Amino acid sequence: MKCNRCNKNEATVFYKQNINGTVKEYALCSDCAKMEDLEITLPFAHLNLFGTKNSYVFEKKRCDLCGAAFEDIRKSGKVGCGKCYSVFENELKQTINSIHGANVHQNRICAEERKKNDQIEAIRKELKRAVENEDYEQAAVLRDRIKEMEGNI
Repeated sequence: MKCNRCNKNEATVFYKQNINGTVKEYALCSDCAKMEDLEITLPFAHLNLFGTKNSYVFEKKRCDLCGAAFEDIRKSGKVGCGKCYSVFENELKQTINSIHGANVHQNRICAEERKKNDQIEAIRKELKRAVENEDYEQAAVLRDRIKEMEGNI
């Protein structure tokens, strides 16, 4: 759902306002919610007319399939359903990035393989330069190193 104020960003703050039976619902992105300064702009928030705490219902963004809120996912460490991944995409990316340092799964084997492939690519560039410079002895050494690293020897 898009922000009601800027119509650009995804809404992350949801609240209802009930004044004398007139209910208004708001959906704001975090930037617009900060700019609204909700405690100040809510009408009569500073008044305590009946000796009770003023209460405003702030609704959390929820998955429309399973009903999970991001707070539930954060507390349990488990995503409610498959749709939660798209509903809470931004929040999950930030959380995963803060924990793992990346949003893409990188297991140890893939990282080692990637490092090996980078080394082979660097040697291939050296091999190309050696051939261009007609240094065929060096080119043969580099070729053999590449084959050894690839496991072809």
